[in-house]
Amino acid sequence: MSSLIPYALSVVGAICYGAATVLEQIGAKNEKHLKTINPLHLITLIKQGSYFLGLVLDLIGWVFFLFAVRSLPLFLVQSFIALSIVVSALLDRYWLKHAVKKSEKVAIVFVVIGVTLLSVAAKPSSAIGTSNLFKLILIISPLVIAIIAAIFVRLKTTRVNSTMIALLAGLSFGGTSIVTRILNFSQLDKQINQMLLAISLVIFGVLALVLLSIALQREKVNRVNSVVLASEVIGPSLIGIIFLGDTVRNGLWLVMIAGLVLVLAGALATSSESRK
Repeated sequence: MSSLIPYALSVVGAICYGAATVLEQIGAKNEKHLKTINPLHLITLIKQGSYFLGLVLDLIGWVFFLFAVRSLPLFLVQSFIALSIVVSALLDRYWLKHAVKKSEKVAIVFVVIGVTLLSVAAKPSSAIGTSNLFKLILIISPLVIAIIAAIFVRLKTTRVNSTMIALLAGLSFGGTSIVTRILNFSQLDKQINQMLLAISLVIFGVLALVLLSIALQREKVNRVNSVVLASEVIGPSLIGIIFLGDTVRNGLWLVMIAGLVLVLAGALATSSESRK
């Protein structure tokens, strides 16, 4: 029974994430467009009740995924996150009264089937040891993302710029999963690289929330969701397989690839149309 706990946590986390995205957009839309990636902007946004509730749900979901990613491969956990697109679409339909488009229905089916295939193929395990160089790259990555994001945030609002901001938000969210996967919490006060990884985890998280808020101010919720989820799934998944020892049961690589492709296709399906 205990082996099912990480899967259950991932499902609940996806529900939290999906509801949080809709709530955060409602709050973000009520504030003027952000022109910088200053984390203090979160304080302003938190004054919006819906945004605050969304942020709380985000944190709860993140904690659930934090526990799940310690024993499940990144490609599976990140794909469970993609299930949040189902929650967002349902809330968008029945709460915000937007019609569910054909592309969104296809997305839901693809994501559900894809996550099911990945759940069958994934082999639960802990991450293998990584080099100091890998840890160093991971530590400085949020700073690199922040510099690139700052450039796009200052540019004139266009669909391309909004998409890039959403993509960088997804990479930042994915960064929190990668760091959590390899972080040794018992060594935080003994190894400097573990402490720096913990700091990068916080920076990744704050940066992700700020960039997501900016993207939600500039683009429709489902379009933002699709880009964020696509980058949040594919980046950590590849890193987990290549560097962290994530693998599958009984050589089910084709099943894993098929599941991952379906999840990505589902996440991207909603980007073909935007809401009026």
